[in-house]
Amino acid sequence: RVTDRFFLSSNQLRGFAGRGVGPRDTGAGSSDVLGGNRYASLRLEADFPLGLPEEYGISGGVFADFGSLWGLDDTAGASVVDDGFELRSSVGVSIFWDTPIGPLRLNFAKPIEKNSLDEENSFDITISTQF
Repeated sequence: RVTDRFFLSSNQLRGFAGRGVGPRDTGAGSSDVLGGNRYASLRLEADFPLGLPEEYGISGGVFADFGSLWGLDDTAGASVVDDGFELRSSVGVSIFWDTPIGPLRLNFAKPIEKNSLDEENSFDITISTQF
């Protein structure tokens, strides 16, 4: 069942839309994401000061993400595009800002290795809390 499968989010693989990679059902003119039974994800990141006054709470970063989503056990009735391991990768830069309500992060990403059906997302913004 599709509800029992994994889906990669844009937090796991920046540069790609959430549910934007992996095996797809291309039947009936659609390209619905089917998810996968297996996934792998590696995120490498380094942060650095931007030379602004420390009280601004702004710094920068660079990153590289690698990942894949694969493996279907039940494809009856689906016109599946390859569900084998296919590595995706992206690189990008980040801006971090320690706001009064929590850390704000802006990511600008560029997919390097991708499939023609993958959905890209070159920018995302997140805000979180610290405990």
